[in-house]
Amino acid sequence: MTFAKGAFCSLLGTIIALLLLEATLRVITPFLPYQWAMLAVNGRDFGDATTWDAELGYVLKGAFVREHRWHSGRLAARHLPFPGQERAGYRACPGSVPAEGVDILLLGDSVTQAREVDEADSWPCRLAAPGLSVANLGVGGYGTTQEVALFRRYGALLKPKAVLVTLVPNDPADNEIFDGWRRAVAAGTARADGLSRFRFCAALGARKPSCGQFRVVGRLGTLPKLLVSRLLDALTFPRLAPRSGSAGMSLLIRDLRELHELLGARGVKLAVAMKNDWRKYFPASRSEIVSFLERE
Repeated sequence: MTFAKGAFCSLLGTIIALLLLEATLRVITPFLPYQWAMLAVNGRDFGDATTWDAELGYVLKGAFVREHRWHSGRLAARHLPFPGQERAGYRACPGSVPAEGVDILLLGDSVTQAREVDEADSWPCRLAAPGLSVANLGVGGYGTTQEVALFRRYGALLKPKAVLVTLVPNDPADNEIFDGWRRAVAAGTARADGLSRFRFCAALGARKPSCGQFRVVGRLGTLPKLLVSRLLDALTFPRLAPRSGSAGMSLLIRDLRELHELLGARGVKLAVAMKNDWRKYFPASRSEIVSFLERE
């Protein structure tokens, strides 16, 4: 009993300390170094900048503007709604997208969205040049299955001349989780607005897609949630790493084939970029993707 009481007091003390740290970070964010400033605003911005979507799990809000400043810099993020849409949007680059269509449309996850970088300095916007327009459709946490669905539903409205999709090693795992969530929703065991909960529970290895641990962590505040999420990412990375021939890799190949056919029918060029981690840590999976691209 004494041990249980001591453990409970320790846990309670840790939670209170994290909540106090979060409150402090919210106040002193403008005076923090870059990395600490990002820790303070990242989780908060993700929740504020997205809205749930029954088909995709969540999308970027169509109307969102936020600017953070601290002693060493600034971070501005702005979303434009898709043509004819108000609810869903994409991260904008300085300058407007021409009415006749965008030159380059980018698909990807957080690496492409570059939420922690000022819009003018993000690598997608640096692709833009005088007379060359870019639309950044990257969404943090997306796998290729969501990215293709996002393009089919919204991206095509921008009438791109070329599409660049960025592949990262966690795409296969994100595909498996998203596919599992859709199956769970169809079976009535997961909520249509609960992809974040499903992802958390899957990373935790919980048997139920709506595990109670998510509810507990969700009440702790932004910073504790972010820290727990980063810890889970580190612990589950080996288990979720891309494996050649896995279900997630099969979904990735299927998605690339679907996107290639979809763009080919529209006369749109497709380019694929792969993060260097593929070559360094997952050469077999990288070879599988490269072989497919060479055949296509």
